[in-house]
Amino acid sequence: LLIYFSIYCISNTLEDKIINNKTSMFSNNYILMFLVGILLTSITQSSTAITALTISLLNSKKISLKPSVCLVLGSNIGTSFTSFFTGLNFSNYFLLFIIGFILFNIRTIKSYGIVIIYISFLFLGLNGLKEALIPLKNSINLIKYFKHFNNNSIISLLGGLITTFILQSSSTIIALTQQIASINIISLKTSFLIVLGSNIGSTISGLILSLTMNKQSKLLAVSNLIVNTVGALVFIPIVSVLNIYIHSKAITISMFQIFFNVVCGVFGLIFINPLVNFSYIFINKKTV
Repeated sequence: LLIYFSIYCISNTLEDKIINNKTSMFSNNYILMFLVGILLTSITQSSTAITALTISLLNSKKISLKPSVCLVLGSNIGTSFTSFFTGLNFSNYFLLFIIGFILFNIRTIKSYGIVIIYISFLFLGLNGLKEALIPLKNSINLIKYFKHFNNNSIISLLGGLITTFILQSSSTIIALTQQIASINIISLKTSFLIVLGSNIGSTISGLILSLTMNKQSKLLAVSNLIVNTVGALVFIPIVSVLNIYIHSKAITISMFQIFFNVVCGVFGLIFINPLVNFSYIFINKKTV
């Protein structure tokens, strides 16, 4: 609850300070929109929140289609840092709160202090999530569930996809995967496949939200789904031959997720025109 409360507060603050007031400045620069997506989601730690916000802006015609796709592609990279944070120790979130409180009392930068305070709450929530997941790695039922994923690429991929769709939080699934992998219940290969499935599952929220929106919003959601699905299918054979280990299994899993989303995001940005054109196939129109 603390994580979602923090995300809600940060999103509302950033919407007023950055997006609604600066849309016209950003909308003609795809790379800048891409970077803004990374920045906003790195701060809020929720690609779902940023995607929902972008879909709403697109539906209300405050932003056009291709810049919004760039924003969401960037948000996929930004959310990857959650898994990196859950692999680290959040011992300094109180210091971050103090810094935010000091900035809050400086009138000219008061809003930035508010954001930093919310970020400290977010880190506190992520630390709580990490601690809460530790006992789960000893759960017999959970261990049996994850053991089904071992040595079966399709089941691992679908397991990550379905579980993320049900819980509506790829961050939680990946953090749990890090904990399970750390005690050798599942292999790194299986963990990577769960991450791939989780990235697909995280796009379904936006797809469902877009069903009540206009055609442009649907195109955005479909484009995001295509990028993650195609990327996952390409990475499946790569995972089978990938042999990396960085400091710990938790960090290795987080670095893999970051690498996957960076590759998908950059390719999506480079081929944004074919991507959008292809997305029109699914809503009964062939070209932009």
